[in-house]
Amino acid sequence: MIQLIPITVEGGDMRILTTFAGALLLLISGISYGDSQTTRQSAIFMASDYPPYDIASGTIDQQGFDVDVILAAYKRVSTDIKVQFLPWKRASIIAAKGLSAGLITCAKTKSREPLFYFSDPISFATVAIIVRADYQGPELTSLAKAKNLRFGGVLNYATNKYLEKENMPYKTYRSDKLLLRDLTAGVIDAFMAPKEATFYFAQQMGIADKLKSFNVLEGRPYHICISKQYPEAENLLNLFNKGLSELKQDGTYQKIHNRYK
Repeated sequence: MIQLIPITVEGGDMRILTTFAGALLLLISGISYGDSQTTRQSAIFMASDYPPYDIASGTIDQQGFDVDVILAAYKRVSTDIKVQFLPWKRASIIAAKGLSAGLITCAKTKSREPLFYFSDPISFATVAIIVRADYQGPELTSLAKAKNLRFGGVLNYATNKYLEKENMPYKTYRSDKLLLRDLTAGVIDAFMAPKEATFYFAQQMGIADKLKSFNVLEGRPYHICISKQYPEAENLLNLFNKGLSELKQDGTYQKIHNRYK
C-alpha cells in the first residue's frame, strides 16, 4: 500500500528530531528487501512542503507533481513506499543518516554526492533572481549584475551555493514565506531560487503581483536522493529509474504534470 503521511514539526528542539528518527529506525528495521522486480518493498522518503513539487496539504490526487510521479513510478515496479513531510533541514539530516530511504525534489550538489545516489531527473526548475515589482535596476541575468543587492536565502536550499560561490552575503530564513514577507517589506532586495515554487508561495500569500523575476538558469534538474547508508539503496535507485522510464514512455508522466497547469 502506498501511503502519504503529512507531518508538521516546528521549532528547533533536537529532542523532537531524535525521537522521530528513532521511530523511523524501528519501522525501517522490519523492512525486508529482495532482488526480484516483483518483490513488495516498503521505504520511507522525506519531503518538505515545496509546491508545486511537493504539497504537504495536498489532496490524494494532487500531492505535488514530484510526489505523484514518485508514487506512480514505484507502483509500476511493485514497490511500496511512504512519503513523510518535515522541514527540509530535518529531512536532510534523517535521510543522510540512512534513517529514511532518501529525499524527494533534491538537487545534486557536491556536498550531497558522498551521501546520496541521485536518480534520473524527476522535474526541472528555473533558477531566477526574484525582486520587488518596483525594481528599476539593470536586467538581472547573472549574479554579477546583482552585487549591490541585499539577498536572502532559505536554510539548506541548494541555490544558496550560487551566492556563496560569488562570496555574496545573504540573510537566512527558515521558510520561503518568511523570506518573501521581508522581501516585499524591503528588509532584503532579492532572492535567488526556483521561480516555480517561489511564485506558488507568493500566490498563496497574495503577493505575486508585488514581485518580478529574472531567469538565470533554466532546466535545473531535481532528483530523488537515496541515502547510501539505506539498505538496498542501489536496488531502490534502479527500480525507481525503471518505473520513471515507463511513466515517460506511456505518457503518464506528462499527464501528472498536466494536472498542475
